[in-house]
Amino acid sequence: MLLITIVYVDGQYSYDEHLSDASRIYRIGVQDSSRTGLVTPVLSGLLGPEIRSTVSGVEEVSRLVTSSSRVRVRDDFFQAQRVVTVDPGFVRMFFSPSKVDLNTPFTALITLSTAARYFGDSDPVGKTITIFAGSRPDDYTVVGVVDDSPYYSHVHFDVITSFATIEQVMGHTLSWQASMFYTYVMVRPGAHVVDVGDRVRSILLLNDPAFTRERMQVDMMPLRSIHLTETAAEIEPSVSPALLTILIALSVLVTLSSIFNYSNMNTVSVMGRIKEFSIRRILGGLPSDVTLVVFSEILARSLLSVVLGGFAAVLAIRGYESATGMHSTMAHFGIDTFVYLSVFLGLLITVLCSIAPLVLVASVNVPDALKGHLSRAGSSRFSRRVLIVGQLAITSFVLIGTLVVIEQRSRMVNSDTGIELENLIAVDVPGAGKNARKILDTGIDTASILGLTTDSRGTGFWASIGVRRDESDYSQSRTMNYFDAGPEYFKLMHIPLIFGEDIPPYESRESDDIAVLNETAAALLGWETPQDAVGERVFLGRERVRVIAVSKDYNLKSMHSVVSPTIVRARWTEQRRILMRTVPGGADRALDALETVWKQALPGIPFESRSLKTEWIRQYDEEAQIAFIATIVASVLLLVSIVGIISLSLFATQLRIREYGIRRILGATKLRVYWSVIMEYVTMMAVGLLLAIPAAYYSGDLWLQNYAYQSAYPFSAVAYAAVGIAILTVLSVSFAAHGAISTSEVDSISA
Repeated sequence: MLLITIVYVDGQYSYDEHLSDASRIYRIGVQDSSRTGLVTPVLSGLLGPEIRSTVSGVEEVSRLVTSSSRVRVRDDFFQAQRVVTVDPGFVRMFFSPSKVDLNTPFTALITLSTAARYFGDSDPVGKTITIFAGSRPDDYTVVGVVDDSPYYSHVHFDVITSFATIEQVMGHTLSWQASMFYTYVMVRPGAHVVDVGDRVRSILLLNDPAFTRERMQVDMMPLRSIHLTETAAEIEPSVSPALLTILIALSVLVTLSSIFNYSNMNTVSVMGRIKEFSIRRILGGLPSDVTLVVFSEILARSLLSVVLGGFAAVLAIRGYESATGMHSTMAHFGIDTFVYLSVFLGLLITVLCSIAPLVLVASVNVPDALKGHLSRAGSSRFSRRVLIVGQLAITSFVLIGTLVVIEQRSRMVNSDTGIELENLIAVDVPGAGKNARKILDTGIDTASILGLTTDSRGTGFWASIGVRRDESDYSQSRTMNYFDAGPEYFKLMHIPLIFGEDIPPYESRESDDIAVLNETAAALLGWETPQDAVGERVFLGRERVRVIAVSKDYNLKSMHSVVSPTIVRARWTEQRRILMRTVPGGADRALDALETVWKQALPGIPFESRSLKTEWIRQYDEEAQIAFIATIVASVLLLVSIVGIISLSLFATQLRIREYGIRRILGATKLRVYWSVIMEYVTMMAVGLLLAIPAAYYSGDLWLQNYAYQSAYPFSAVAYAAVGIAILTVLSVSFAAHGAISTSEVDSISA
């Protein structure tokens, strides 16, 4: 397990290192010290050009926005294609040296694998693909082919389109208040990134009032740190360094537990041959000769175990590569490095596992050993107790930690988000609001559907915008999350309105210039009560909207972050997703009805749906991974502990078989002898728990601090772990001691 963990962690720390200029590439973000403290990497689309024209220390600049889009090539549709829209600087930064620039609107690059899927063996350059994204399907001309992005890259794509397309189609909507683009820069050789960050900060101070008011700081995130950093809006899932630390810690604990267990087994093996070693000493053997024999045998077993373990690790890694497409995992780590590491670990484990048996052999008293007095022949009851206590402490620590992780994930998945996600289904619609409204206006007649509406983004994709009450005073602007939603959105989502009315139907409203605030947003804008906000005007950039309601707070992101101020607008042209609530158990019938209408309204466009509850749960995949791994590790440790306790207690009771016989002759019952043996091991278990509990509490509490919404430390986990370890200990010792204690008094005395 340790070898597999090392290979995996090495891969996670190797993201984006394939780029020769990775050390000069940074992604710009801002950090809001007044709220979550997370870096927000989505910024205004006007920032990139301003940096390009005014910051001399920057060699290349690119904005980037991602989408998952349908692509049509002739009559074939390709689903969920990863499309990134970038400036020409992106190509020069990530595909140096580049032969193709994306300067022209409606031009695209595709990857080698994408070219094979779209066009087979024919040359794709000059051919047309249709991308269903934005307000309409757009035709793009393929101007080049680039290499596929490596697995160890923080952004993956099938198609790269020109940012000039966005500037031509919606350039008039770009503003300093609307933030939805990632911005990358490559600093010039010799330039200082701190100076570049200061210049970016000056640009934001000059153009974005929210930057000053909300005490934001510019974050120049190194390219190779992106995959290892949690941000407020990441392109692809990142991995927490805390998770990698937990994996390493668990692997080390499993290894330590195995070392304890292996030491126990070696000690038992040596004690069983103590007379043989004593005879060798009588026949002239030196203590060093006996020690060398013992060490050689342990070394041979250790190296064989390492070879078998290394082979199993390679098979496991190859299987993982095949299942996930990570075909560069072992190649990246290096097979030679893997072999050297395996040998090193084998030697280290041999040395550690040899300490207890070698001390035993060195301290043997030959006359006592020949008489069979093994307890006086260096059998070292203290050493055995240390080994058992250490093993039980490690097992208890992992078991308590596992229960803490499971409890926290359960709280996050089942917590009250302010929204009812059960029986809620989402369907992405190409062509934005035009097609979504066409489907809703058609009407869907089925008892399985409780309600239908639309929105623009929802879970997983967010934009932010500056909102203010005074049209001319930009210093009042407050940064908020925003998206667009359709009629009766809050009713369908089961989000209570504190005051005001839900978004009205399209045909009954005077205009689309209406919005709903959540209570955090209303308070941030300075209204004392939600009632005060309803009917008032607020400004988003140059646009004015009227507040028609204030809702209770809700969390559409995840319970990793606190509730953010949010404004929901009602522009139907921007709504590209249908939301449908079904009766319990009626999802299939509802989807069939919606798909029938879909085929009539949007013939030739594939129909896809997803559960928002499932989407919500997927946000906690990292916690699920930790819980799964920790459960496996805890199970392995429990098994190893059982084997270790049984082996040591079995041998220890055989050493004391005469003692048990004498005690029974003196009147002790079998039950009383059982009780004394069990209590000895229960005492060791208690010591192990006392060592594990403070460490488990400290590490668990430290881990829980990473969450905005955290469960109170579940002290019940300590009780469950204590009961589990106690049952394990009692059963193991009872099984091991049964033979010795059940032996008749006569046989015990003569043993």
